[in-house]
Amino acid sequence: GKTHKPQFDLICEKLNHLGYNNYWKVLNGKDFGVPQNRERVMMVSIRKDIDKNKFKMPNGYPLTVCLRDVLQDNTEIDESYYRHKEFKLVNRGRVVAEFIEGNFDQGKRIYSINSYFQTLGARERGTNNILLDNGKVRKLTPIECWRLMGISDEDFYKAKNVGLPKSKLYERAGRGIVVPMLEEI
Repeated sequence: GKTHKPQFDLICEKLNHLGYNNYWKVLNGKDFGVPQNRERVMMVSIRKDIDKNKFKMPNGYPLTVCLRDVLQDNTEIDESYYRHKEFKLVNRGRVVAEFIEGNFDQGKRIYSINSYFQTLGARERGTNNILLDNGKVRKLTPIECWRLMGISDEDFYKAKNVGLPKSKLYERAGRGIVVPMLEEI
C-alpha cells in the first residue's frame, strides 16, 4: 500500500546496492488455487553475479475450487462456532445485512459477511472469519482457515497435535503465506 511503498523502495534500493536484482509482483491467492482474495507483494532477489535475467514471477492459474470446497461438513462442526441469531442479506440498492429471528431458506449459497458485520458494528473482537452457511451464521474453524491458505490437513493436524491452542491455530493461518503461491514462485 501507499503507506509502505517508500520503505519497500528503500529495501529494493539497498538490495540493489548490495548486488541483487529484485523481481517483484503483486500476487493474489485466488490465482493459485485458494478460494480467497489475498493480495500480497512477493519479491525474489537474486545475486547479480549469478542472475541470468530469466526469472519471471508466476501469473497463476484459473481457480477451480470455491469456498464450499474447503469447508468442513456441518456435522463435523461444534455448535460453539454457530451464532444463535440468524443473518439475512437484504438488497436495498446495495447489499446490506441484518439479523433476523428464525430460519429462512438460503439454498446452497455461502456468503462471507465480514464487511457486513463491520458495517453493523457487530464484528466480534479479534474475529474476521464469519460466514453465512445454510441459513446460520458461524465462524470458520481453524482447519478451514488453514485450508484457505492452501495448507494440507496433515500439516494442520501436526500443528494441532503439538498442543497449539485454537487462538494460535487461527493466528498461524492469518499470518501465513498462501502455500501454492509460494510453491509456484
